Amino acid sequence: MKSALIIYESRYGTTKDVARNLSYIIKNAHICKASEFHNNNRDYDLVIIGAPVYYDNLDERIYKFIEDNILWLKTKDIMVFCTCMSLENKHIYLKKIYNMLNKNIINTKALGGKIIINNLDKLDYYRMKNFTRINEMALNDMDNYDLKKIVEYGQYIKKIMNNELIEHEVR
Repeated sequence: MKSALIIYESRYGTTKDVARNLSYIIKNAHICKASEFHNNNRDYDLVIIGAPVYYDNLDERIYKFIEDNILWLKTKDIMVFCTCMSLENKHIYLKKIYNMLNKNIINTKALGGKIIINNLDKLDYYRMKNFTRINEMALNDMDNYDLKKIVEYGQYIKKIMNNELIEHEVR
């Protein structure tokens, strides 16, 4: 069985939870924050990158990680997931990463996120308050985190790691 490294960033914990749940399902996986990545984390067959979306952009620390490790990443098979509120915008959120690593990306996925108003820092609270006001929405918690979808994605990753999918089934 292949081994996987799940590299992620998380501001409020949702992407960290997804990474942890995926590692439980995959079993032969190690997780680490992109900002804590070290050279001793390079000996894995598959690299899974997880990034939260804030205001229609991925966490900047993920882009920095990719830029700092681009030569190594271009020698790996890569899967990328994002946690977000608008799953249908996955192609927009992941476009920059896809442009950076396109030939190496074997799959991309959008998974649901959460916004807990009381957990937001001042800047994020202010932005969320303005966003909801402009869009005539109530300022409420939002939650489209779906553990079932995470489990399905983890099982899909396991099939890839066990070479149970033929190439045209991966993407």
